[in-house]
Amino acid sequence: MGGERLREVALVMEKAARAGDLRTAKGHMADLETQFDQLKQAMTKEL
Repeated sequence: MGGERLREVALVMEKAARAGDLRTAKGHMADLETQFDQLKQAMTKEL
């Protein structure tokens, strides 16, 4: 179970937001949600 892709997307969003590029940050929101859901499902299966 890994959250590497979730971490990567979150980092891209954070960097964009810090640079004032909220359009780019917002553009990654769907991917962030997808990665979070996948990680949550994987963790639920392990428990």
